[in-house]
Amino acid sequence: MKTLGEKIKEARDVKGWTLDQLAKKSSVSKAFLSQLENGKSDKPSAEVLYKIATSLGVSIANLLGKSLEKTEAVDNFPPNLEKAAVENNWSMEDKKLLAGVAFRSNGEDLSPDDWNYLYDTIQRTIKKN
Repeated sequence: MKTLGEKIKEARDVKGWTLDQLAKKSSVSKAFLSQLENGKSDKPSAEVLYKIATSLGVSIANLLGKSLEKTEAVDNFPPNLEKAAVENNWSMEDKKLLAGVAFRSNGEDLSPDDWNYLYDTIQRTIKKN
């Protein structure tokens, strides 16, 4: 199985981008991207992972070598995600986006506060771009 760094490099190569180009498009430092690609770092924050995936036009799940069955992504949201979504009036698209990163918790449901934090982080990232 390919590492996160190998998947980032592969997606970057498909686009024909240099490391510098990805750094500029994702607003992630070239040095950190190099560390990821060379296996010297393998745990970027959700925000950084989102920036990289969005810039490359791939899903976070794709970069991490994970897949969600369609029924899981649409119908079976983690209970605390459902709770946070109801409390915050999140859209189905918001829930799908958040469910796409759920596997980062090794299959365990995040707390409602953690879901809120992740949602806020992603929204801040989107608004910056």
